[in-house]
Amino acid sequence: MSKTLSLKIAIIERFGSQVEASKKLGIRETRLSYLIRGHSKPSAQELKTLKQALGKDAIVNAFGPAQEMETLT
Repeated sequence: MSKTLSLKIAIIERFGSQVEASKKLGIRETRLSYLIRGHSKPSAQELKTLKQALGKDAIVNAFGPAQEMETLT
């Protein structure tokens, strides 16, 4: 499974849709789409928000262990 697909699945499982996730997470829908598709790297704040909502495993699967470490600070 691709890394970005694992993020999309985690979002759908948790929120039901990408639109609902963007509303509840406070991340613009366009921005969330860029993150899901891998067109952009998440900021530290976005990583923290996604980790709190989706869990550590979803972040590691989608962005790799180095990104997960950034959210620990």
